[in-house]
Amino acid sequence: MNTFAQACHHLLSGGVICPVATPDLHDWLVEQGGHELLGEHLGRMSLKIAQTAGRRAFFLAWADGTEEGRKAIRDQAKSIQNEAAQVRAFADFMLEVDDTRGVLSIGHLVRAAEISAAVSRSAALRDSLAATAAALGAKGVTDHARISSILGRIQAMGYLKTVSADREEYEVTGRIELFHDIHEHFVSHIGTVERAAEVSTQGSLF
Repeated sequence: MNTFAQACHHLLSGGVICPVATPDLHDWLVEQGGHELLGEHLGRMSLKIAQTAGRRAFFLAWADGTEEGRKAIRDQAKSIQNEAAQVRAFADFMLEVDDTRGVLSIGHLVRAAEISAAVSRSAALRDSLAATAAALGAKGVTDHARISSILGRIQAMGYLKTVSADREEYEVTGRIELFHDIHEHFVSHIGTVERAAEVSTQGSLF
C-alpha cells in the first residue's frame, strides 16, 4: 500500500496523523505535498483534513457547512462522553504525579517506573491511582499492576505510543491535542462534555 493509500485509510478509520504516532505519514502530509493531494481527493466526499489548534496533528472532518458535519458533531458528543471522562481522569492523575510539566501534550514521555515511585511516596496519590483505575476499568492487585493496566488502556485508545515495552515507557501522541480541542469546544459552547451529550439527544447543539 502506497503512502497516499495509507494516509487515506488511516484518516478514514478515525486515526490521527502526528509526528509521534505516524511520523512517516506526517512527513508526507507536511513536507511532500501530501496534504494538498489527499485533501483534493477527500474533498470530493465532502471531507477535509483538519488540524488541531496546536497544528501538530491532523484528523478527518466534514467539510464546513454540511448537514453531515452538523450531525457528526451532535453524534460525536455522545460517542466521546465516556472516552473524555477516562482521558480526563488519566490526565488529571498525571498532573498529580508531576505537575512541573503541565497538562499532557504531544511528545510527553510517560514512564511506569516514575509513576510507581511517586505513588509509593504518597498515600493521597495511591488513592488517586485507585480512582483512576476505576474510571478506566483497569485491573490489578498491586499498584504497579494498576499502573500497567491504566497505561495499556490509554495506549489502546491511541493516546500513547510505546517507546519501550520492557520498561513500560510511552510517548503521548497527537490524539491528545484532538481531545483538548474537542473538550474545549464543548465546554465553550455547552458547559461540559456530559451536558453536550445530554443536549444532543434533545436537539441541535447550535
